[in-house]
Amino acid sequence: MTGVQTCALPIYEVLQVKNTVTKLLEEGKVEEANALINKRGTEYMQAELANTFKANMNMLTQAERAIAASKMTPEAKREQLDQIRKMKIGLANATREISDKTIRLVGGS
Repeated sequence: MTGVQTCALPIYEVLQVKNTVTKLLEEGKVEEANALINKRGTEYMQAELANTFKANMNMLTQAERAIAASKMTPEAKREQLDQIRKMKIGLANATREISDKTIRLVGGS
């Protein structure tokens, strides 16, 4: 798996925890929401990081599509797409590092 793939999988789990807590609160199930936060608090805290990661990856993907559809020379396209790929990998690695540090700080899993 690439750095992007190994980072993306936990991000979606984090978002799922946040979305579940939000849904429980909307349904008035406060005790269940609190229990989930107590059990999976680390993931809940990382939701904002996950949203930022997702938004940045989406922007980079849009840039890739624009470059691919452009009238640039194949060599120029390749160079630009390689730069974006490096940015995606850097973003994934930085996000993973921040996530891991957060887990260590709060004593999560």
